[in-house]
Amino acid sequence: MGSLKQIPHTRIENLSFRLYSEEEIDKISVIHITKDESFNSLGHYFDKGIYDLHMGPMTSHDNDLCKTCNSSYFYCSGHFGHLKLPSPVYHPFFIDVLKEILQRVCTYCYRFQASAKRGVEFFYETKFLNAGFDKVEVSTLVQKAVNDPTEAAESMLDEEDEEENDRSRKKTTSVNEIGTIISELEKEFSKIKKTRVLRLRYQDTKFLIKNVKKSESIFATEEKVLQGLVSLTQPYLTTEQAMEMLRNCYKSDGRILKCLYPVLCSSNIDNPTDIFFLKKLLVIPPKYRPCNTVHGRMIENEMSVLYKYIIKWSKCLRFLKSSTEESEMPEALKFLLKELKGDTIVEKRFNIMCLLQGSVDNILDSEINKLNRVAQKGIRQVIEKKFGLFRRNLMGKRVNYSARSVAAPDPMLGVDEVGVPLDFAMKLSYPVPVTPWNVSKLRKLVQNGPTCFPGALIVEDEEGRKITLKADDVKQRIAISKSLLTRTESCVKKVNATKIVYRHLDNGDYVLMNRQPTLHKPSIQAHKVRVMPKDRVLRMPYANCKAYNADFDGDELNLHFSQNEMARSEAQHIITTQNQYLTPKDGSPLAGLIQDCIVASVMLTVRGKFFNKEDYQQLVYIALSDLNRKIRLLKPAILKPQQLWSGKQIISTILLNLIPEALAKPTFNFKTTVKVE
Repeated sequence: MGSLKQIPHTRIENLSFRLYSEEEIDKISVIHITKDESFNSLGHYFDKGIYDLHMGPMTSHDNDLCKTCNSSYFYCSGHFGHLKLPSPVYHPFFIDVLKEILQRVCTYCYRFQASAKRGVEFFYETKFLNAGFDKVEVSTLVQKAVNDPTEAAESMLDEEDEEENDRSRKKTTSVNEIGTIISELEKEFSKIKKTRVLRLRYQDTKFLIKNVKKSESIFATEEKVLQGLVSLTQPYLTTEQAMEMLRNCYKSDGRILKCLYPVLCSSNIDNPTDIFFLKKLLVIPPKYRPCNTVHGRMIENEMSVLYKYIIKWSKCLRFLKSSTEESEMPEALKFLLKELKGDTIVEKRFNIMCLLQGSVDNILDSEINKLNRVAQKGIRQVIEKKFGLFRRNLMGKRVNYSARSVAAPDPMLGVDEVGVPLDFAMKLSYPVPVTPWNVSKLRKLVQNGPTCFPGALIVEDEEGRKITLKADDVKQRIAISKSLLTRTESCVKKVNATKIVYRHLDNGDYVLMNRQPTLHKPSIQAHKVRVMPKDRVLRMPYANCKAYNADFDGDELNLHFSQNEMARSEAQHIITTQNQYLTPKDGSPLAGLIQDCIVASVMLTVRGKFFNKEDYQQLVYIALSDLNRKIRLLKPAILKPQQLWSGKQIISTILLNLIPEALAKPTFNFKTTVKVE
């Protein structure tokens, strides 16, 4: 056996996010989707359609095998396909970034509207700040860089060498300060007066140009107008024109673009600004967009409908680009073009481009384009927020055998008890194996059924089959109860040694209580159940509120019901409230009285408050109900005309019985300060 040094290991040094390039999409994809059809008349999938079996089977009903990995539905995780778009479209997640860049770039020289000196200063300021230098050092190095770049680079290397030699040196500029300074530089850089730029407004999947005269002099050249590529008065900016502007800007001011938008640094393509556009689109495997069947009729998934629209608009756009004569157009395309807005082919082509952009937007983010909205949820909506994939399934999963409700006080509960509503108790269950010692009790529970408390919900036989007890079938419940000890004769391998009855949550069961946020270990404790027939909330004694940092102004508690004897034993002997004494933070007492208990204690011990013998003994017994020896009582404070005990004597009696007899009685001295307004 080798030593520990020979065991291979990895260490994560850096984590970054970037976008897939076209070459990477080609490597990931297993097929190029070209048809906007799903099934033929026999119900078979079309090749190169949106449900092609190269991407994996859609359902498990037809027993289809994946043509890529040759696996069934249960073992194939799905494979991506891809669509080729006839023209680039705006990436929906970079619309705001595109607008910022296009409105800062000169429409003649394609450079940022700033002096060359200010651009160099901005580049070196961000570079030195990211390297960890403070504000004073940055201003000095920037001046050197503007005057002599070689000298500044040598100074920067000298500073780095000194830092490596002196490990105790601390950088005065934190990460948050660096981000704040860079954002201030970006705002200062963006406030520079712009004279030869476009004023844009993104509306309905297109960039509208407010100053139309400038667009005429830039895009509407005679050659392009004759070729039918643009119109003479163009009030919008096409994706090809925007892509060309950004490419020219990157050639001129690539360093400034990388400082403003670091995502460009992670791109290895020739024109990094192309990541703001989409030319190829990955197609999600059919397994994650299955068809639904409603009243025997198959309804396609919203994502599949959007993929169909993209393929259809792509076909129309490719044909219009290759030929603009109506005689060469198919009849279906002619009918489709008549329904589109626009008088000329150029306008119709741009409208098709807008529809294509809207479909792509809907796939990635359904909230961007609400006019052409088809899908209720895009990929972004599936992932983000509370009900997204990460927060719902990874960060906070739903748990079986649990309940949640508002917390309410109940002074009549024991310190280790919790009041559970009857509705919760009849929905939660615990598996109890049937034995000769408990069969009579379990038979009564099975006969009571799911609607009579205490009762049972399910009976599981030796083979693992679960039989749900029906509330309206008394004969079924009686027949099952009589056969609890009768072994099932079958050749099937036995899973359980005996039958198992899933009974209701009952008084005396231990459950785990939790209140979020769980800040320390006592935020989860075990309590003994007392079923409350007429309540709708979880009842909690006052003493345990400090552990949960809870009050009764609408706080909610979580209840978890353990499902085996080992967990029940740990709950009863390790994490029950009676075994939690001190806080892990500073060793202060964990339990304590709050709110009504403080008021009641003052009213109980106030001068002149007396109790008769019956009330005195009842209050003492409630406090010492767990005591296993004879309770010692005090003599009454008043003998005649009636024996009466003061409230302070009740407290004294409790303390007298809690202190061991062999130890001396403790004394209590307190010092406190009271704020008087």
